[in-house]
Amino acid sequence: MRFRGPLLLFLLALAGGVALASIFEVHAESKPLLEAGDPPAVPESAGAPRASPTPLPLRLVDAGAVGIPADTLAWGTSYSHATHAFDRLMLRSAPWVEPREMARTASDWDRYVERVTGWGANGIIVDAFLEFLTFENAEGVSTVYPADAPLLHRHRALRESFAPLFDRAAEAGAGIYLKTDMLALTPELDEYLRATTGGLDPADPALWRAYAAGFDELFRAMPSVRGVVIRIGEAGPLFNVADIEYRSEMALHRPEHVRLMLETFLPVFERHERRLVFRSWSVGVGGLGDLHNRPDAYLASLEGVHSPALVVSTKYTQGDYFGFLPLNPTLFVGEQQRIVEFQARREFEGFGAFANDLAPLHGTALRQLRERTPHLVGISLWTQEGGPLRAGPMSLYPLSGYWRWIDANVHATLQLALNPEASPDSLHARWVRETLSDDPAVVEGMTELLRLSRRAVDRGWYLRDFAKHRVSVADFEVPPLLWIQEWDQIGAWWAIDTSVADVVGDDWRSTVAEGHEAVALVRRMRAIAESLEPALTDDAEYARMLRSLDHQENLFQVLAFHRETLFGYQRWLRTGDDTGWRDSATRFERAAATHHAEWGNDLDFPSFEFGPALRALDRERQGAATPAIARVTLAGLLVLLLATAVRGVTPILASSWIAALIAGPAITLALFLPRGAWGPVLGLFVVAFATGAVAVLTRDRSSDGTPVSLLLSPQLLPLAWVLGPVAIRGTGYFWVLFWTSTPYRIALFTLLLGGPTWAALAHIRGRLLDGGRWRARGLAASALTAGAALAAAALVLPSLDDSLRAADGLLGVMPMTRAILNGITVYAGVPDALRWLPAAIAGLLLGTGGLVLARARQRAPADPAPS
Repeated sequence: MRFRGPLLLFLLALAGGVALASIFEVHAESKPLLEAGDPPAVPESAGAPRASPTPLPLRLVDAGAVGIPADTLAWGTSYSHATHAFDRLMLRSAPWVEPREMARTASDWDRYVERVTGWGANGIIVDAFLEFLTFENAEGVSTVYPADAPLLHRHRALRESFAPLFDRAAEAGAGIYLKTDMLALTPELDEYLRATTGGLDPADPALWRAYAAGFDELFRAMPSVRGVVIRIGEAGPLFNVADIEYRSEMALHRPEHVRLMLETFLPVFERHERRLVFRSWSVGVGGLGDLHNRPDAYLASLEGVHSPALVVSTKYTQGDYFGFLPLNPTLFVGEQQRIVEFQARREFEGFGAFANDLAPLHGTALRQLRERTPHLVGISLWTQEGGPLRAGPMSLYPLSGYWRWIDANVHATLQLALNPEASPDSLHARWVRETLSDDPAVVEGMTELLRLSRRAVDRGWYLRDFAKHRVSVADFEVPPLLWIQEWDQIGAWWAIDTSVADVVGDDWRSTVAEGHEAVALVRRMRAIAESLEPALTDDAEYARMLRSLDHQENLFQVLAFHRETLFGYQRWLRTGDDTGWRDSATRFERAAATHHAEWGNDLDFPSFEFGPALRALDRERQGAATPAIARVTLAGLLVLLLATAVRGVTPILASSWIAALIAGPAITLALFLPRGAWGPVLGLFVVAFATGAVAVLTRDRSSDGTPVSLLLSPQLLPLAWVLGPVAIRGTGYFWVLFWTSTPYRIALFTLLLGGPTWAALAHIRGRLLDGGRWRARGLAASALTAGAALAAAALVLPSLDDSLRAADGLLGVMPMTRAILNGITVYAGVPDALRWLPAAIAGLLLGTGGLVLARARQRAPADPAPS
């Protein structure tokens, strides 16, 4: 190749390297925060807080735990987001509704309605919709359910059974709002829509007209239903249940889909004087992924959509229910009526298993929103729902388990909707008097305990110096709670830990100190509760309150040791100073073992999963020899390069180059894996080395006589670039440079692109071209070889989910949790069919190679006839 060719190749590889490196750039900047600012405290002598002259008129709550079974055997084993509400009362044959289960549900319903209406709710959201539709009298809709369809008879029975419950709630002052995702489907409805509308196309008005007819039927058949809550931004596998006929599908992807749906539905709601509550929540991917967080995305979908029946419901934070987030900016735009969503049982903060006073945050948010959101008409409070219900404590509000801390938040948030100027202290004092005791010492002590609880959560649960920054990767903002995944997974993942340590920087000492400050705060809370024992000895829940605080103290202690380990290890990787971090790791391991032994079988206060973090420590210990192996490998490559430069390419050196081309990737991969996973890699190396030896014994020269093995050698450059940091302080140092050093990352991707490209060109030059003409047999052999290799790989490739889980388990790069996997495969539209992409390419290569080989044989000159 002339000089111009390599230069062009280098520039193209560099451009690609810069582009790829930018994808992994971690950006951090300060962000505005919703700081909890309390109004002046109301003196105890003032009694109950003053009523606001303008309470928010709409105060919705979910249905709590009504209908959700306390299935203790299944608890803690499922990450499904399905609540399974009312599943047990639905039968597959007559009488269609299980009488005893319905009676239990009715009793729980009355208990719940009395509690939440007493706290200030005037609307209840019930997780049901299709269960009440028959489409028998739906205008413009032909038969959905045949006369003998079980679902037809079940829906009639359910409608008849639930109508009295809804009527009693209405008499108590709470209207009923049904809740559904769009699209909501049963097998029969799916079949009907596909047959009559040509599919499930959200751009087809006929699809939405069918649902609109269903709403019309619903409002005529069930007058107590005052509206429907619709969500479009999250649905599918996380919520569907295999043996249940009702499922959801995430089908809307563009703003015009939203507008068409709403414009079709709203006339029905207006005609019946009902509310359509449209939830703007979205999961952050796809064409509507920013609907929840970005004002421009909100306006693109909803600007110009006006109706007295339309209410848009939006979470109060710019993101999910985490701490250290600003108010949601979409609440300040648009002309639609708005309600703001809160969560009393925060999924990302222990599911209510420990004390966590949210009144200061919710009060501050409501005061600011009432000033800045002119069309604010109410709140929607999740008392039970949100996240993977059965992955957390079995707190079923207010029916089963320990739900005392949840109740404090439900009471305070509903009261704040009536009077946002009320102080948290006055609200908690009233709650204590009504639920625990009117003893002044108890009122004062419990009020102080709740006041301390949010400070403890802020410091023990979050890494505040990280959480106070807006951190994004590839234009995707990561949550402020990054070191705890899926509510209870405590891990050590390279992508997370290196990024967290880099953002925190020199403030790591204060971050570590705050973990221990949180433990001290919880001990103080525990002492307060213990001091109240004489006045609370008759309270049946008092013992569980103390156990909750014991659980919180123990958990926060383990987390404090874990953050010591995290920052100590990251400091060692960066500076070589290993002072103390191994001692912290030992304390963490012992504390984690004690935590699991104490709380592992507790349904009210379950143990957290520290397995990923413990496996990371094992990986570090097993990799103690990793730097030495990397140094030997680098030295071997250097010796080979010098020997070639001095002696030229002899057959022995050609064999060595092929061995290096095979051994280099194998050794590099092995260094990133735990010791137990080295066997397959080394086995692959032995097989590949034997193949390379055969190549040397046959022919290893290009058409101009240059050894092909030498032409392929540039692909060893990226391996050397990876092995360099590993040779200093192990694989962790490589990940530190990867996530924190832009120049290192650019060079890595440039070499990764340039090396294989050079090797491919060398292969073409050496094996496939002869004087500018293609060697048909060489081309066929290369295609067949590559096709066979890909076909073999395709045969052993697991599903996309399993492949990503394996990468997490072996490398620990980032947590491939169930939510992340679902986001990749469902919400981001990356199908599992990608598994078959290697097989498809293999088929193409094998077919091409076979065809070329067959044509080459046909064109080959016939052997001369014997003389």
